[in-house]
Amino acid sequence: MEEPVELTIRGAKVFYNGILFDGGVAVSNCRIVQIGSDTSLPKGDTEIKADGMLLLPGFIDVHIHIYDPGDLGDRDSFDTGTWRQPMEV
Repeated sequence: MEEPVELTIRGAKVFYNGILFDGGVAVSNCRIVQIGSDTSLPKGDTEIKADGMLLLPGFIDVHIHIYDPGDLGDRDSFDTGTWRQPMEV
């Protein structure tokens, strides 16, 4: 029996390597470890049904909004704003 991974996303429309297909991804240690059809993916400790949603494995959205309130002490720099953004997704 295959070991479970931390996260499995199933039921999506996956666009990968120029091909659109039904399936999902398996994630372990914050890395995509498998991309494929739903039946080929291992069980995840957490399972997400992404029925009909578009999944773009490895796609990085570089568009962020950095909080810059002016002269207040609570403001982002490029480093803090770009470091935190992936954790808010």
